[in-house]
Amino acid sequence: MRSSTFLGLGLIIVGGFVLAASSGAFDVTNADRGVSVETATDENALLALEKTDQIGLEEGNFVCEGFVCFGGYREYDVEIVTISDQTPPPELAIERERLSVETENDGNPSLENWELNAVDGEYVVEAEFHCDAPIGSQQTDSTVLAFAIETSDGKITIELEREITIQCE
Repeated sequence: MRSSTFLGLGLIIVGGFVLAASSGAFDVTNADRGVSVETATDENALLALEKTDQIGLEEGNFVCEGFVCFGGYREYDVEIVTISDQTPPPELAIERERLSVETENDGNPSLENWELNAVDGEYVVEAEFHCDAPIGSQQTDSTVLAFAIETSDGKITIELEREITIQCE
């Protein structure tokens, strides 16, 4: 009986060491991996934009104000940006309510109106600008147009803002 007690006690101690000791499998692993992240250009992004940084307005239609025409403005209809959805289906919701088009001030040139039109699977934002032209001669000035869009297809959400300089030349 005494030998079985010693044997049992020895097995318990050895079992404890086996449980406490490493099994020889992976305990810790280290790996060095490099990661690089790049942003796409506006033309290659999921929501592609075709735009310029500056739009020059010159030789527009003269609109006379008043009976004797001592003042007026030159009127311009301009394409501001073309938007292309390059995401996998389903398509992004590109609607006027999801866009913002505004100038930094109400000066010269002034943003009178803008609209969003679907053309050949793309969306074109067009705007009407007025450049002050007292006595027919257009005044040189500029303003910054802020363009922003927030759109989603339920899985992907895209928010972006761009600025374009509008110049009465």
